[in-house]
Amino acid sequence: MPIFRIFFLSVALILSAAQAYAAADNPFARTISFSDGSSIAAFEWFDDNNILLYTVNPHGSILWKHNIHDGTRSKIITATQLAQLFPPDTDISKLKLSVSPGRRYLLFYENYRDPGNKPFFEIIDVSGSVPVLVKFTNIPPEFWVNKFAWDPSDQYLYVSNVPYLFPNENTSVGRLSLNTDSFVGLIVKDNADLIDEMTYSNDLIALVLTCWSFRGEYPKERYILKYDFYSNVLEILGLFPYVHNIFITPQGDSVYFSLVSRDTNNDGFLDWLDESDVSTFNLARKENQVLLRYSGYVLEPKVTNNGKWLGYLRIPEKIGRRPTAYDTRQLWIMLIADRREIFVTEDCVSFLFSSDSRKVLALKTDRSRLEVFDLPG
Repeated sequence: MPIFRIFFLSVALILSAAQAYAAADNPFARTISFSDGSSIAAFEWFDDNNILLYTVNPHGSILWKHNIHDGTRSKIITATQLAQLFPPDTDISKLKLSVSPGRRYLLFYENYRDPGNKPFFEIIDVSGSVPVLVKFTNIPPEFWVNKFAWDPSDQYLYVSNVPYLFPNENTSVGRLSLNTDSFVGLIVKDNADLIDEMTYSNDLIALVLTCWSFRGEYPKERYILKYDFYSNVLEILGLFPYVHNIFITPQGDSVYFSLVSRDTNNDGFLDWLDESDVSTFNLARKENQVLLRYSGYVLEPKVTNNGKWLGYLRIPEKIGRRPTAYDTRQLWIMLIADRREIFVTEDCVSFLFSSDSRKVLALKTDRSRLEVFDLPG
């Protein structure tokens, strides 16, 4: 019996069954890989039937569109085109990919790591017959894009500045126009600073973000703020000890996040050395609910569009430091209605649910392949 049909067993039996069904043997799992040895650096759902695969090999990088049903794939951007679009010194293996809501724009970026080097940030327009780089000439020179959130209209991208680096640049969050190249400052550092997570809420028509500073206050906890586009007002939604990996439901009514709430190593601080929970926060009622407590680390919680399944990555043991992509991570899903957990696969570095809430993609740690799983029911 496939693991995803097992709903009536205890957690212990589910774990046992999960171990018996490795991805290669699971009839509900399909594998996507490349025979030339290309690694999958990044991936995104394009629609319910197709995914975008950004692959890298010693000869360059290619962006593919892959049909998960029949296995056919085509090049969206060739290696030659990407080599022309990207600067020659680009470390193509480090790039991540994000797709605009209307599927017109592709954002290639990297996480900010080195204070001496501007993080990679390029947007490509793929609406025409030839991919075109979108140029931004009005971003302030001391504004380096760190976090971002797409506007659902496909006209704007909301961006935050890297923390700490530029004390003379007062803008912490701005809005980029994808049509006119304009840059508008929305939030100044005096109101919110050290922003580390940001996303858009369709329901609230607002940005929801986390930061370490609100109106000059720097508490040990982290703020969850709402920026209302109509009133241009920042509002505190919550204050939590240590929040990361924000995910807003498609309805925009709740936020899911990893939360460090217990000083499990008894050092007087709440940080990455402590264990983490998965919590949900209702934006309207401003109520927090812990969904999962775990002895170890829980990362990247995401929820299916139908609100039925919660997915997350687990690092089973305490490692005494901030987790990295090289730590062994397990992909789990949980039926939110009854908190029942199901193990999916080992060695997963990242995952995505499909928009129809029927599938989940899991990228293996060595980036050699993607696994496609059908969700139960």
